[in-house]
Amino acid sequence: MTNARRGAWIGAAMAGLLALSACGGGDGDSPFESGAQGGEESGGSGETGGETGGEGEEGDGGSIADLPADQIMERAQEALLAAESLRMSTEGGPGTDGVGMDLHLDKEGSCEGWVSMEGQGSVEILMRADQVWMKPDEMFWTTMGTSDPALVSLVDGNWLYGTTDDPELASTASACALGDLFAGSGSGATDTATVGEETTHNGTPAIEVHDTDDTGAEMTMLIATEGEPYPLLMTTNEGGGTTELELSDYNVPVSFDEPPADLILNIEDFRAGDITT
Repeated sequence: MTNARRGAWIGAAMAGLLALSACGGGDGDSPFESGAQGGEESGGSGETGGETGGEGEEGDGGSIADLPADQIMERAQEALLAAESLRMSTEGGPGTDGVGMDLHLDKEGSCEGWVSMEGQGSVEILMRADQVWMKPDEMFWTTMGTSDPALVSLVDGNWLYGTTDDPELASTASACALGDLFAGSGSGATDTATVGEETTHNGTPAIEVHDTDDTGAEMTMLIATEGEPYPLLMTTNEGGGTTELELSDYNVPVSFDEPPADLILNIEDFRAGDITT
């Protein structure tokens, strides 16, 4: 493969990579906005609740489950915005938009996990301060425009590395910015929101809140009734498919080991096609 062809393919791959990795939530969508969607089956742990902290009860001793739906949603939104870190994971069916993720992120800008697009592969993401590492899988590289087995073999399993000084990586990093992810979003509750049954999610007592958005998508959110009123699970039924967005590991620190040096490709070299086949 010539340097020109390699450079053209790498440019196309970079565009797809950044679009895919940005799907992790950088558009500001909130689980409190009815109809928000997730994606394909998650590899998440399924743990829920993390550290809770507060009482989660009214001053008169009543449970949050005794409040009207809009007040429950408001309290859940406040708890969500106050969290220092959390984990977001998705799973869904044929009615979803095909986007999946499992991301553990915090307000300091640390992030660990992956995002995927149905039929296009997935990308692992690590971020600490201004450093960003991304590792696409083999399907991603293949669907981004190359049929050259030697090139796919070379890049598969390697991490792209750069900093947020790079404009494109800065865009990717926005998907990991917990402080910005839910900022500016209201509770999302409408006049049609109703309180459902009390239940549990992974052992945490919770209350159901049901709502329908203006497109007809039906949403059910489970909100913790013990400890802080954290949102635990949002289920959206739309277009014949069901999508679940699970929020867990509240206030659990994000930690990871940096990839080995021999598995890292500098993003500037990668973009310029300065790699060896």
